[in-house]
Amino acid sequence: MAGTAQDVLDIARSQLGESSGRKYFEEMGDAWWGQAWCARFGRWVYWKAGVDCHWPYDVAFDERDVPQQYRVDKYDLQPAYPLCFDWADSSGYRDGKGDHFGIVESVQDWGCVTLEGNAGIPGKVRREQRVWDCIICGIRPTFAQSKAQWIKRDGRWWYRHADGSYTTNGWEQIDGKWYYFDHEGWMLASTCVNDGTGWYALGASGAMLTDVKTHTAHDGRYGAIEL
Repeated sequence: MAGTAQDVLDIARSQLGESSGRKYFEEMGDAWWGQAWCARFGRWVYWKAGVDCHWPYDVAFDERDVPQQYRVDKYDLQPAYPLCFDWADSSGYRDGKGDHFGIVESVQDWGCVTLEGNAGIPGKVRREQRVWDCIICGIRPTFAQSKAQWIKRDGRWWYRHADGSYTTNGWEQIDGKWYYFDHEGWMLASTCVNDGTGWYALGASGAMLTDVKTHTAHDGRYGAIEL
């Protein structure tokens, strides 16, 4: 059974700091002779997750290599998609060919946060930040359908969507109730927030309180009083 996008991200993150590519070859039944291992690391992650990433080779890809039905424009990338990069030469020229392989962890306005094998000097599994200019394209893997769910970590809660993404800096309606999430995606609770349209009170469960009023305390902070 195919794994989920979250399975891919969890497995890739578990390898952060790994400095040898040996196991990514040997665990898949192949010999390792010290070869470059960025693409093999990516393939190993999808293999461990039970996800077909539609790239069976140990080299980076470019737009000419990927079948049309799986090819994803760089601006349409999603978390847990494989992607490739084209490094500029000393003159700034990019030839459009794949030079390196990674896995999207998150998509930002400026590019992608990625999880990569054989990255940096010395080569390790690293979390990198890659701007749009160096990204070529991605591949749409075949994931199992995941379910959105609440996740508790270190006493705090966040809400994972079916595709592994999550809301930051804003509201989300979940099961008919409104919740507010901070810039890292953590749910806020037992406080008041101002989203630019006004102040809103959040109960102990994190859900917006509808039968409350806000007031200004003597020290200038905002609080909530249940009616």
